[in-house]
Amino acid sequence: MKNFKPEEFSEDIKHADPKLLINLDNLRDIIGAEVYPSPAKGALARFDFGSESSQHYAVDRLSTAIDFFCNSDPFEAWVKIIKSNLFTRVGIYFDTYFNNRKWVMFHVDLKDQSLMWTRNDKKYCYSSNNGFYNNLFKLFFLNRENMK
Repeated sequence: MKNFKPEEFSEDIKHADPKLLINLDNLRDIIGAEVYPSPAKGALARFDFGSESSQHYAVDRLSTAIDFFCNSDPFEAWVKIIKSNLFTRVGIYFDTYFNNRKWVMFHVDLKDQSLMWTRNDKKYCYSSNNGFYNNLFKLFFLNRENMK
């Protein structure tokens, strides 16, 4: 990887699918701003019972998901992530914190079923729901003061 050092990740990168890391590295170039892997435990790989259905799960397989923050306007970053076609699933979290302030977090993964979602106040809204895009753009608008 040219844009990341292994110590930037919350877990050892040996637990991640190489394609995930390559795609994240390429995404950093596409976004054109710093991308910070989430420091939260399990942001790259999870090993705990109950996480088996998560794309982060890395017991007897490699993780195919990562959570990250970026030093970019979240709407622009979201558009670039979607247009990149590097990830089949993209989540955007409006209720997360990084560097001691509210900061939008992204989840990307390689699962073979495409899906988008938002989370705000611990409530999820999926792209299969009616009103998904209305909700998404409302969240972008309402949270613009708290975004990089």
